[in-house]
Amino acid sequence: VPSLISILKQINDKRLSRTYDYHRCPAPFIQIRILQILGLLGAADRQASENMYAVLSDILHMMGEGSPTSIYNAVHYECVRTVSNVKSMHLCLGMMLVLAMICSTSMVHR
Repeated sequence: VPSLISILKQINDKRLSRTYDYHRCPAPFIQIRILQILGLLGAADRQASENMYAVLSDILHMMGEGSPTSIYNAVHYECVRTVSNVKSMHLCLGMMLVLAMICSTSMVHR
């Protein structure tokens, strides 16, 4: 799990080459696949779920601030699915609060 989280942080910090961008979204297909894996791993392990909190929050913020394209929505959706699959209820409630704030601000800006 720490390796996958590290990869997501690198993608989120835009440390990958621009060749991995798709419609200005950094490596979306890699992000989606890693989020799917983290969702599976987090469903069975509370410690792994708690380690995911920061990177999932960062991804939700980044996707909420991005352009409203299908690929941003796909990564955003997969991040929400991952949050709903994680073991820790405290984590899930915290992430849902963050998601609600992002959605409310993005609705105001549209």
